[in-house]
Amino acid sequence: MRCDTERGAPYFKTDPVMIAEVLSPGTQRYGRGDKRLAYLSLPTLREYVLIAQDRIQVHDYRRLDGQVNAECLRMADDLLRLDFIDITMPLTQLYE
Repeated sequence: MRCDTERGAPYFKTDPVMIAEVLSPGTQRYGRGDKRLAYLSLPTLREYVLIAQDRIQVHDYRRLDGQVNAECLRMADDLLRLDFIDITMPLTQLYE
């Protein structure tokens, strides 16, 4: 999701405010490592959500007042709060 006017190639977006990504077992290491650091260095990004494909596990990285806060959700009844798009859902709903 982004909040700026369109520019550049149609399949490449700049200035994201939120990124949600589903990680396969093969991409987990890269997604939680270098890719996470690269995304969190984007000044416009407010929230980065990593969703494990093979188990109930969601990492939510949220930027508030210049600080990145991390939350790891692992229980089926944990609530994922995506404040920027005003959505709250239990992980059971995400993993249906």
